[in-house]
Amino acid sequence: MTAYVGIVEIANLKAGETVMITAPSSSVGIAAIQIAKMVGAKPVAITTSPEKSNALLGLGAVAVFSPTDAELPNKIDDLSGGFGARVIFDAVGGPGAALLQSAASVGAVHVIYGSLSDKNTEMSAMTLYAKRITVRGFQLFEATDDPSHRQAAIDFVFKGLKSGALKPVIAKTFPLAQIVESHRYLESNQQIGKIVVTV
Repeated sequence: MTAYVGIVEIANLKAGETVMITAPSSSVGIAAIQIAKMVGAKPVAITTSPEKSNALLGLGAVAVFSPTDAELPNKIDDLSGGFGARVIFDAVGGPGAALLQSAASVGAVHVIYGSLSDKNTEMSAMTLYAKRITVRGFQLFEATDDPSHRQAAIDFVFKGLKSGALKPVIAKTFPLAQIVESHRYLESNQQIGKIVVTV
């Protein structure tokens, strides 16, 4: 639901457009990749873990790039036919936001729904006004607290699950007795998908 509301309802992602997705190996990131594919868009995974590239491509990303690659704007231009990414779906924020925006299209929407970076989010005023970028903070509660938004999200997710376009990915399952180990695994950033604790 977080991915659906962020990239479909808020950013209005359309077929043929490019979306950059940070934290793409998280459960929300994977859902964003799958939802982008559902609407016919091109999801690009932006990750600090290059060893996850093959897995992310296997999950539907059309490309995998580093958030610190100075060539990111050129690579996104090549991928998008010179338009840039029309949507940035960002769980990280931090100083890398400016580079992501430099790879964005004119009229792009930068949806920030997390702050995994422990540093301030930096942006270039010149990029913002030259490209007319909208920066939008988002929390899922604004959708779940509104019955009509909540139902639209539920309907979309169930449609995706029924068709097989949405497939939850479980990274690892732990019994409750290993709750400490589950947290260590989460903090190791090895996972691709959701960590489940069984009770």
